[in-house]
Amino acid sequence: MKRMLVAGALILGLVACGKNNPGGGGGNGNGGNGDNGTTVTPVLTDAYNPDPSATESTDPRVPYKGDWVWVAKLPDGSYQQGVMTISERGQPTDQAKNGGFGSNSTCANDTCTTPTNETFAVVLSQVTNSGAQLRAILGSRLTMTDSDNKVTLNAKGRPVMSGAGTWEPTSQTAKVAFVQVDTNPDKSYGTVLSDVFTQAKTAADQVTAQRVQSLPSLDLDSILK
Repeated sequence: MKRMLVAGALILGLVACGKNNPGGGGGNGNGGNGDNGTTVTPVLTDAYNPDPSATESTDPRVPYKGDWVWVAKLPDGSYQQGVMTISERGQPTDQAKNGGFGSNSTCANDTCTTPTNETFAVVLSQVTNSGAQLRAILGSRLTMTDSDNKVTLNAKGRPVMSGAGTWEPTSQTAKVAFVQVDTNPDKSYGTVLSDVFTQAKTAADQVTAQRVQSLPSLDLDSILK
C-alpha cells in the first residue's frame, strides 16, 4: 500500500532561514520550557520525537509515532489543515535517517469529522552537507523544514514542529505547524482535537518571515519500503 502511495515520488526539499518559537523543548519532545521561559509539564510523557541526526539511531521505537494535526497558513491569511498519523519506521538512506511514516488527510474544520484526500506522510532527518534537517513531507500536498530543527513543547506541553514550507497544490510558501495529539497511531483524536488545531494555528502564526532555498530531492520509494 505504501509503495502504491509514493511510487516514483521525488519531493523537492525546503529550508527555512528564520526562527519561530512555539515553546522550548528537549530532543524527545518530552520536556522543556514554554514560550515564556517557564517550565511546562509534557502532556505526552511517552513521546519519542528525536532531534535530527545524520546517523540512524539504534533505538527500535518509531520516531514521531502517534496522531498529529497540521496547519498551513497561506500568504492571504487563510489556513489549510488536516491530520497526520505516523505508525511505521522508515528505511534509512544516505540522505534520510530516523524517519517515521504513515498517512495524512485534509480536514474541512477543527472538528474534522470526515478526513478526506488521504495520502502518505513522513517525518525524518534529511542529511545535507551542512548537517541534518528535521523535515515533514505530506505526499504532494505539503512540505516543511522545522525552523528550530527539533520538536519543541508549546505552552500547553504538547510537542510541536513548525517552520517554513510549501503548499504544493498552488506552490505557495506557507507558515506550517504540526502539534501532536497522542502517541497511539489509531486516528482516534478524541475531544481535544479542536483545541489542538487552535494550538497549531497559533504556532503557524508565530513562524517568522523566511528565505526558502532548495535542498536535494529525496527518493521516497527507498525510504518507505
